[in-house]
Amino acid sequence: MKKRIKVIIFRSNRSIEAQAIFEDKVKFGRKYVIKKAEESPVLQCKSFGENFGAELIKNNIKNIRFDRNDFKYHGRVKAFAKGMRRAKVVF
Repeated sequence: MKKRIKVIIFRSNRSIEAQAIFEDKVKFGRKYVIKKAEESPVLQCKSFGENFGAELIKNNIKNIRFDRNDFKYHGRVKAFAKGMRRAKVVF
């Protein structure tokens, strides 16, 4: 059985962080700080998910396991996942 890369996220009131982990080693991670003056936080997280997904594709990672880290699949977490799906990453 081939192991998949696990994408784990952390969400706070001010930021969202994502890490790509393979066999307990972090491949890469990104943090996005939500800006108040721009569009809504949900739309910002969706675009961050698209960018993170594009970076996964660029590193030849197409299939992942999404770990939402006990956060509800709602709001910014859901928008981040939809953004990654839009970048053609398969869960």
